[in-house]
Amino acid sequence: MAPNRVASPAADSTGNPKSIVSVGPTTDYSQFVEDTAASLRDGRIPKLPSAPLDQIFKRDMIPQKGLILDFGIGTGWFTRYIAGQLNGRKMYGFDSFKGLPSDWVPQQGAMPETAKGSFAQTKLPEMPDNVELVVGMFDDTLPDFAQQHNNDTIALLHNDSVMYESTVSIFKNLGHMIVPGTIIVMDELFDYPQYADHELKGFFEFLVARSKVIGEDCKFEWIGTGDVLLEDCFTDPKYEYGIYVDPTGAKLVSQDINLLMRCGIRMIKA
Repeated sequence: MAPNRVASPAADSTGNPKSIVSVGPTTDYSQFVEDTAASLRDGRIPKLPSAPLDQIFKRDMIPQKGLILDFGIGTGWFTRYIAGQLNGRKMYGFDSFKGLPSDWVPQQGAMPETAKGSFAQTKLPEMPDNVELVVGMFDDTLPDFAQQHNNDTIALLHNDSVMYESTVSIFKNLGHMIVPGTIIVMDELFDYPQYADHELKGFFEFLVARSKVIGEDCKFEWIGTGDVLLEDCFTDPKYEYGIYVDPTGAKLVSQDINLLMRCGIRMIKA
């Protein structure tokens, strides 16, 4: 089976190295994971000076046309942050608000609070006027949403749903709306035990499935990731200011900490 093919690093307009990753029907997932880990080490996935979402807005990378979608809202911090950067442009937020549907990486240790039901909310979080919440399990809400927006494309997809099953549901229902230029930000893509079982795997499976539809490999560019290990956030006192415990008992790390696990991606061929 052929591995994903990675182009030689080049430099973008900011001077950051970039690489193009190609995934098709014959791409082997284990090799994709190995190549991703190697790209983190050798700089093909750039280390950003601040969190991916912050850099994406500062660089004005989001297409003017298309939907702004946020998945996995919880307390609503990220959603409010994104909404505040849009100058009134409408966005949609998706969550059941019942918490995680199952245990997430139970062997992780660094975040033992992420058990089934974590991040559940007793009421809907308050949102700015440009946010429309879509409440329910993704498998229940996304088919109707996709039908209502059949002619739309996605400009920004922010995935903080953490789970493999949730990520699969997003791409299964909305993957046809992802086009060249779509910006995808994954909040838990790598840098934790069992990461290859969750968002990364769901994203890879979308690329393989989509490549079969378009008849050629899907291609994406790494925008970049953070430089702070998740484990360090919970062991190094200098990061303590950015960690808080929400009413569900789950520890959350604020956007101003540039976590390695958060990563931005720009689609080139989809």
